[in-house]
Amino acid sequence: MTLETDLVDPTLTDTRAPVSPAPRPAVLNGARLALLANGKTHGDALLEFIADLLTERYGAGPRVRITKQHPSEPPSAEEFELLRGCDVALSAIGDCGSCSSCTVVDGINLEQAGIPTAVLITAPFRATTTAIAALNGAPWFEPVFVPHPVTSLDRAGLRERAEEAFDAVVAALLGSTRPGAETGPAPTAATLTAEAVENALADYRAGLQTDGADLRAESIEDGNVTLRLTLADTTCGDCIMPAPILASVATKVLQERFGSHVAAVVVDGRDDRR
Repeated sequence: MTLETDLVDPTLTDTRAPVSPAPRPAVLNGARLALLANGKTHGDALLEFIADLLTERYGAGPRVRITKQHPSEPPSAEEFELLRGCDVALSAIGDCGSCSSCTVVDGINLEQAGIPTAVLITAPFRATTTAIAALNGAPWFEPVFVPHPVTSLDRAGLRERAEEAFDAVVAALLGSTRPGAETGPAPTAATLTAEAVENALADYRAGLQTDGADLRAESIEDGNVTLRLTLADTTCGDCIMPAPILASVATKVLQERFGSHVAAVVVDGRDDRR
């Protein structure tokens, strides 16, 4: 079976064809659970705590457990076939830009395969994953956001995170309205300046800053925006998405804010680590 993996293609420029959400079950009693951990620390433990709650409170059934070999790559074709045999899926965790984006794409691919999926992402990557979902044909896809970080928590902290996220996970699996999914008023028109661009990207930049990076406006000419990627000494190289994908996400965010005033966005991917 061939899977679409736009996320890991550094030439990503176009939006994927629309994807519809999977039909939701009426109940979770006896449901076979897919637990897809992305390989980051404590992702598997967090999923187990949530699965325990689904069993205790909703009578969920047996579990299929898979841990990916790399957080920023999709599951293998063989692993995906195992997931297809489940009724609903849980995936965790996205706690950096690259793995958060790939985890969202995993969730969208599962939805396309007919499996209702709840994906857990830490809060700083809300703007990134919202744009990635839209670029991958699923603007309706809303992850379950949990406080950052998860990887440094002990078991008591992980259990607390699971309790905090549980209602939103159930809502995602059954199709109820998810907290935080509301849309605000349409943005007003604004002049395309470096300051306005950086302000419009503030939520997106917050995720990059969590990973030790940032995007700053370097030049704006005839609607063509050039952003400069800056890296700190402690930046996790694997956490930062390739420059073309960063540019695709930034283009999505800025065109939603400034409309046709933004013709194109390029990210200068020079390594400014000091």
